[in-house]
Amino acid sequence: STLYCVLASSFGVPVTLVVEEVSFGIVKCLKEVLRQVITPMLSSDGERGKKGSKNDDAGDLPFSAEENALLCTAVSDLMQALHEFLSRHKLGEDQLHQLIHMSLSVFFFAEPNFRLCSAAEEMLVTIFSR
Repeated sequence: STLYCVLASSFGVPVTLVVEEVSFGIVKCLKEVLRQVITPMLSSDGERGKKGSKNDDAGDLPFSAEENALLCTAVSDLMQALHEFLSRHKLGEDQLHQLIHMSLSVFFFAEPNFRLCSAAEEMLVTIFSR
């Protein structure tokens, strides 16, 4: 929201451009974090081994349990902020499609994280209620 305010007020960037650019960056960032960090972290050991068979140590995650919890909390906070952003602004169909896909994938992790599930549920409700 700080970036949004600075761009719109300080630099006089049109609001529609700010919304479009900010939402594009947020969706892309969320997509990559879910794909590269959260999905491997919350998948079962067997799935991690299969996906990491190219490298010997690819199945081992570099994060402790506390760091895993912090990462999941950060991603759920981002999803919550994006839910609030969606309540006020319209996004393009492509971005909505990506958000739906990402939100649904959260429910299929081998080890569910209830904060992530709650944030994903709120985002889906917001998307489909519009």
